[in-house]
Amino acid sequence: MAKDVPRRRTRLVLHQFLDRFFAIVIGAYYPDRPWMDGVAITHLASKIVLAQILGHPHSVNGLAKMLRMPRSTLRDWLRELERAGLIEREDEHLLYSGERLGSPEATRVLDELCDLIIEAADQLKWGGVVDE
Repeated sequence: MAKDVPRRRTRLVLHQFLDRFFAIVIGAYYPDRPWMDGVAITHLASKIVLAQILGHPHSVNGLAKMLRMPRSTLRDWLRELERAGLIEREDEHLLYSGERLGSPEATRVLDELCDLIIEAADQLKWGGVVDE
């Protein structure tokens, strides 16, 4: 059956990467949440950080539109992130907490994720991943 999956070795590396990525992030930041909630919150936080890094932070309405998510649902998630001290609001913009991003725990998680990316890239480049 596994032979029926096109580019199966490449997909294996990719899906193992994703599984480990979410396990690291959810384990560090949302260990008590159901897995899919952790995935959703991770994606939401990623969008907030990415927009902030690019210099175009999101508003609640803009983020809801981009994610195609009802504003009421998004507001619930954002309230939870605010209560946890992960995000802040500045004017109409959502920002990830600079204090949180610079914390030793966030640094450790970031380093672990960077190692994971390098490992996956090495598997693809040097690990003999030749799709059949």
